[in-house]
This record gives sequence, C-alpha cells and structure tokens, in this order.
Amino acid sequence: MRPILSADGFNTAALTLVQQAIRRGITVPVYDWFLYQLISGAGGVILFDREPAVLYRQHHTNAIGAARGFRPRLWRLMQMARGRYRHWNDANLTALTQVKDLLSSAHQTDLQRVCKARSCHLVPRLRLLWRSRIRRFSIEGFLALWISITFNQF
Repeated sequence: MRPILSADGFNTAALTLVQQAIRRGITVPVYDWFLYQLISGAGGVILFDREPAVLYRQHHTNAIGAARGFRPRLWRLMQMARGRYRHWNDANLTALTQVKDLLSSAHQTDLQRVCKARSCHLVPRLRLLWRSRIRRFSIEGFLALWISITFNQF
C-alpha cells in the first residue's frame, strides 16, 4: 500500500477511512492518537520524520506534549496513577471497537487481545499484550507502557 500519510497530509485512502470512522460518531480525547491507530490498524503506512518541524502541543498550558525534565515526567506518572490514561484508553478502545471492521484482521485480533487483557490478572494480561502489536517508539515510552500495563492502568 502507498504511504497513507505524508508531509502533504492524508492521501485519498486515508481521508476516506477517517470520514467513515467520523460518520459513526466516535468520540476520543486525542484525535491524532486515534487517527494513528485507525490508519495504521487499517494497513496504512505512517511516515515518521525524525526531525520535528512543528512544535505541536508544545506550549505552557498543554496537557500532553513532550515530557522533558523531572517535573513533567513526575506529573505524567501521577496522571497514570490517577487513571487518566486508562480513561483515555477506554475511549479509544470504544471508538476502535466501533470501527473494527475497518481494521485489518490481524489488528482486529490485537484489539480483541487488548480489550480482553484489561480485565485479566497480571500474567495473562502480560502474555496477551506482549502478543499484540502495542508498541512505543522510545525506551522511556516502552517502559512507561509496561509499567502501566503491570499496574493495569493502560
């Protein structure tokens, strides 16, 4: 499949996919995160630029953005402990379930594993999620993900 997202934006296939999802009335806290999951889950190719050109979400009142330094990282850890990210994942999983027919069969299986894992005890939860394609792109992100999974806050 041709890249679905490039520096110029979505191609026609991605735009059509997004429009189909939006028509179903999905609601998510962070749309770019959901769109990444939807497009990659449907088999789209996402192109990452290693050199950021836009300081997206990088302002003093920003709720997400880059967590540089000790205090922002501690704040994120506290947000995880309070269930903020679990709540966001609840919304994303609900939305992805609403559009699961738009996902590839392999990603539908991953979605089922993630949904099932959230109600499992630790060892089955870890096994199910390891077999899924949930990934983070940095060591820090990878560790945060698996800490949240261990404490069932994902």
